[in-house]
Amino acid sequence: MTASRRVRALVVPGLVFLATAVVAARDRLVLGEAGLVEALNGSAILRSFPVDAALVAIMGLGTLLGVGLVAVGAAVLLRPWQAPAGVLAAGALGWLVSRTAKVVVDRGRPVEFLDARGLDIHGSYADITGAGFPSGHTTIAFAVATALVPWLPDRYRWVAWTVASVVGVARVYVAAHFPLDVVGGAALGLFLGGVVNLVLDAPVGAAEPGA
Repeated sequence: MTASRRVRALVVPGLVFLATAVVAARDRLVLGEAGLVEALNGSAILRSFPVDAALVAIMGLGTLLGVGLVAVGAAVLLRPWQAPAGVLAAGALGWLVSRTAKVVVDRGRPVEFLDARGLDIHGSYADITGAGFPSGHTTIAFAVATALVPWLPDRYRWVAWTVASVVGVARVYVAAHFPLDVVGGAALGLFLGGVVNLVLDAPVGAAEPGA
């Protein structure tokens, strides 16, 4: 993939992020968002101990501590220095840009909308207030996955995308974000990770461990 094709690959996630940001800036719920948050948050299966614990643990990979852990793993298992460097750069960008976007868009959290509608949500994360768009955890997770995937063998790449997706689902489950916040965060993460790959000239074909 040439540099020009890499640049073109940034267009779709960039446009998706901008579109979701415009909608989120209206500070209104998109059709079905409230119901999906309530359904996931109240799911007996997801709230069972093993599943809940797993979701919360995986959700931690969408933090700067999680970025550090992934970077250490990349440094140990993947020989090219660009792998851990890309993870760190993408994670840091995801954290910084998502925080900046929250200030600009200024969309409320689920508790601020759902309490007024009389909907019942549970869990310690459900009381989070402040700006919610985009989901910072999701932005970081997808930025890191995008930066890491080029250095992974094909058979392991699905793991990175699955983990990033679970982080997004977990943020809706704990009622910290609405689905639109997660979609916007995923798009922003894909964009930022793509920028890092462009700068580091990440490979396109499958890599092999230690190669």
